[in-house]
Amino acid sequence: MHNAAASYDVVDFGRIGTNDLVQYLFARDRISNDFNYIEIVNDPALWQLIASIVDAA
Repeated sequence: MHNAAASYDVVDFGRIGTNDLVQYLFARDRISNDFNYIEIVNDPALWQLIASIVDAA
């Protein structure tokens, strides 16, 4: 797993690419028919990961 805290020690700015984050976290293709955006944005794992990135910054 990538160490976000180490990255934020050497940069002044960070951005979370949520489309890519969701695609890789849930192994989903954004154009597939089984991509339920509402279900995914309510998943606690997504929010825990975002919170850990924010905390590292």
